[in-house]
Amino acid sequence: MVDDSPAARLRTALESRDVPAVAQTLGRRVLVVHDHGDSSSGIFRGRRSAAALIGILERVGATAVQQSAVNGEPGIVLRDACGDVVGVLALDPGRRRFRSVWVCTAPQKLRGWRRSDPADGDVTSEDPPLSTL
Repeated sequence: MVDDSPAARLRTALESRDVPAVAQTLGRRVLVVHDHGDSSSGIFRGRRSAAALIGILERVGATAVQQSAVNGEPGIVLRDACGDVVGVLALDPGRRRFRSVWVCTAPQKLRGWRRSDPADGDVTSEDPPLSTL
């Protein structure tokens, strides 16, 4: 069975770095909030959101885009070539498009999402709620 959910369509568009497909999936009224923990964070609205999301993927070195539950809702996890989490997207879905997307790429807030954290040597078995990051 093919997953045609908005999250699946967004994942596919992000994987292929297809800005028009990302824009179509997000919709014209979407609000994207990027939290990187510094001045590179930003808020994007409407058509600028698609190119902003692709730019974020490129900046953090995301090579894998995976669907995952985030705070009990559809979400997307970005991983680098080593398999470490470099970003988490919390999606606020409408019927066919998203109302908002919160993107966290702040390293200090992603510690609990990482497969392994070199700082403490722990391996996480469960992803924590994004709200606790």
